[in-house]
Amino acid sequence: MQRSETSSGGGACPFYSALDFGFEVSGERIKDNGEDSYLFAFTPENGVVGVFDGCGGSGSRRYESYRGKTGAYMGSRAVAGAARDWFLDGASRLTASELKERINAYLGLCMRHGGGGSGLKGSLVKDFPTTLAMIAATAAGKQIAASCLWAGDSRCYLLDEDGLRQLTEDDLRIKDPMENLRSDGALLNTVSASENFEIHRRALRPEKPCLLFAATDGCFGYFSTPMEFEHLLLDSLSRASCVSEWEMRIAAALDRVAGDDYTMSGMALGFGSFEKLKNSLERRRVELYTRYIRKLNGLSREEKTALWREYREHYMAV
Repeated sequence: MQRSETSSGGGACPFYSALDFGFEVSGERIKDNGEDSYLFAFTPENGVVGVFDGCGGSGSRRYESYRGKTGAYMGSRAVAGAARDWFLDGASRLTASELKERINAYLGLCMRHGGGGSGLKGSLVKDFPTTLAMIAATAAGKQIAASCLWAGDSRCYLLDEDGLRQLTEDDLRIKDPMENLRSDGALLNTVSASENFEIHRRALRPEKPCLLFAATDGCFGYFSTPMEFEHLLLDSLSRASCVSEWEMRIAAALDRVAGDDYTMSGMALGFGSFEKLKNSLERRRVELYTRYIRKLNGLSREEKTALWREYREHYMAV
């Protein structure tokens, strides 16, 4: 998987003063053939985290010049590399148009070295297709300014003491996250070398210490409700003594439920330490379990939907 980390020390620098740590969790269904990719990179002024889910259905063509790997496998890695270089070349501008230009250049190289396009036209076949979900953050005085950039159904999230919020909107016909858990709709917009695509952008300024992270649908798509994904994050956090143990506990939980590759990449900002992060989110863990999680067993589909409507008031408040 594509992984990028950049660090040059200097704890007094504005962004490093807010950054507690970066984290990454990933798992493959087929060893050495996972079609997800990720990056996280940090400089004294900026940080970026991102995930990229190669679209295995439309990108199933295999390329001999790429050791028989699929277009989905190569697309997610090429786009991760393009995003990394866009960031390192001055992503403080946070422009989606410059990111798209860099991606198109890298996918063009994939096409040339891969022997050209598939030659098949139509929405079911694409060259090097992948989703994209990224959060780029920079210091703005004593605050953090961030931008979410995305295409497809991988998501960006914010988690703080008030709970989980979904910051992006899936490029699917059905926009409700609960309904999307029950359907298998076709993506309306993905990054690829075959067709034009749109990179959406949303700006935010977190007001509290928070986790900002991106996740492919293998992380959140195998639960019956969105609140169960938040519970996985908080419950595994409460049982961990350090960042690496938290990552391992998340991976172990996802291994039990996910039927696909899964990838998560994020950053913790403003807590000061892992222990302070745990303490800050403990009240929310208890509240989430009491108000939602313990009630789920035995509920009908309609009853779960009613519980979701209550939960979504904060979850969808961007």
